[in-house]
Amino acid sequence: MELLAVDYCIYPRNVMAAMDQSLHDDMVLSVFPGHTVICQTFPTRHEGLAAKKWENHRRYMEAFHKLLLDWPGDEAAKLKKMSISNDESSVVAVEMVAYPYYCHTFFEYLGQAPCTPHRLPE
Repeated sequence: MELLAVDYCIYPRNVMAAMDQSLHDDMVLSVFPGHTVICQTFPTRHEGLAAKKWENHRRYMEAFHKLLLDWPGDEAAKLKKMSISNDESSVVAVEMVAYPYYCHTFFEYLGQAPCTPHRLPE
């Protein structure tokens, strides 16, 4: 819900056309497994951005990367110059910019630190 909340702050839905609202919400939802921000059950496996193997979280990082490209700030410009290819180093390089940028932007808009992707205890 936090990612959706900060995206609403950056792109207020009440000033967007209905189709644009839907498309933007879809961009946010594509960052999450199941295309939803609400979990009905406690997670039982590592998936999405918290997947252990880069191959398993690459598509979610691509969606996160795409979402952040139009956010305000210098980091968005830096992310626009980056791409995710089919190798671990490109995924990690985007992560190294995207996660701190998200946390910083979230704090600027909402005044607190966000929850970030994490793994289940082993």
